[in-house]
Order: sequence, then C-alpha cells, then structure tokens
Amino acid sequence: MASIPLPPRLIALGEEPRGERVNVYQKMKTLCGIFNALDDDERQYLSRSPFARLLEFPNNPAWSASFGIFILGRQLEVTKPNEIWVLFAGTPIRFSLREFKIVTGLPCGRYPSLKMKKKNDTAGKTIPFYSKLFGLEEDVTVDRVITMLKRRVVSDHGMRIRCACLAIVDGFLVPTSHHPKIIKSHAEMVEDVDAFLAYPWGRYTFEMMIKSIKEREIEQLASTCFVVQGLLCFAIGRFTSRSSHSRWSCFRQPY
Repeated sequence: MASIPLPPRLIALGEEPRGERVNVYQKMKTLCGIFNALDDDERQYLSRSPFARLLEFPNNPAWSASFGIFILGRQLEVTKPNEIWVLFAGTPIRFSLREFKIVTGLPCGRYPSLKMKKKNDTAGKTIPFYSKLFGLEEDVTVDRVITMLKRRVVSDHGMRIRCACLAIVDGFLVPTSHHPKIIKSHAEMVEDVDAFLAYPWGRYTFEMMIKSIKEREIEQLASTCFVVQGLLCFAIGRFTSRSSHSRWSCFRQPY
C-alpha cells in the first residue's frame, strides 16, 4: 500500500521550541485541594457524576507543561478548526473533541438551549443563588471556596456539593487566571446541580483550548513561553500515551 502523504508541519523539523515554560492556569493542587476538603460521601457523590474521571487525575502520572510545548511544536497544518494533528514518535495523531472525551470523561454534547427567565411583576425580588452561597462577598476566589469547604463554613450537604462543583469548573476546567474566581453565572447554574453536572463542560473547556492554540501565530507557537487555556497538558498527555488507533489512514478524509 502506498504511503499517504502528510500535511506540512507548522514548524519546520529542527526549528521546534525547546520549551522553557507553558503558562497554564490549571493546577493539580487546586483539584487535590477540592477533593481533600470533602467528606467520603461527598467524594462518592462526585465519583458517580460526570466529573468522576477527574477524581483519578491526581493518581495518574504527571505531565509537565513543557510537554505541551513539545506537542504544539510538532503540529501538522490542517484546516479543520476543531482539531489538531501532531507528529508523536513519528506517528500522526489526531486530537479532537472525541479524543478529549475519551481521556476526560466529561460531557461533550451540544449546549442546551437557553431558557429565558420570566420577569416577576411583584414587589418581591428573588435572591440570586450566588448570594445564597456566599452572602455579601464579592469576587469570591476558588481558594476561598476550598477554605470554606475545609473549615466546614458550609455544612449543608447540598450546598457543599454545589460549592465543590463550582470550584472544579471555575478552578480547574475553565480558569482564566492563576487566581480564578467564581463566575456568578455559573453560581446561578449550580442551583440545579443535576443540570450543572450534565452541562457540556468538556466541550466548553475543549473549545477554550483549541481557540487558544489555533488563534496563535506560528511565531508564538515557536516561542519558548506562551499561555494555553483548557486541559492541554492533562488531556493530550494522557491521550498520546495510550493512542494507537489514530492512524495515517485518517488523512484520507479532507483536511
């Protein structure tokens, strides 16, 4: 069988960055801090939820951020906007939403349709759920939520689960800084905790990651330090270590 020609590399062979630092906002200590602040029954609850695979992350082999530079420096030039291909150990490997779902176990389906809240003409005002969780506190950080869980400032089981879910999403799945804060719209969503857990957070964080990669100029990818959002190092590291089914034949599809 004739070999299938591969797309050109984004960065020429021998010109790959040596990778001094990738600036990532996801920190394993944040995830560990959340889990360690919970009771056994609360961890059991999460182990039966769509976040279950995240409980395994702290026990899996660590992947350094420098590995992210190594991978991104070996991308192939493809036109599909929602996937990347890299050369790893001489083999072209695809990383798309499908592969992200495989390694994270997170919901990656379509976004639910937005439901418009009906305006209430009565004089009484509904208290935002954010205020029910944090009172008058503004700009609540994820570290603050972890402290509240650890010190049992929040004692109600349902509220503790909601705080933990919020901290996982805003502190590990979709943070946009090194000191992430609770997003108020997410706090309103977590009032219905089942709907919150079923929300396609996997798609959300994957799209953040792909956007932060695809929108970069080649010169930025070739630099020794840059920011990547999403679970790049955790997800793609685990996938490349187990991927044997993404083969050259996949390039028969238009790219």
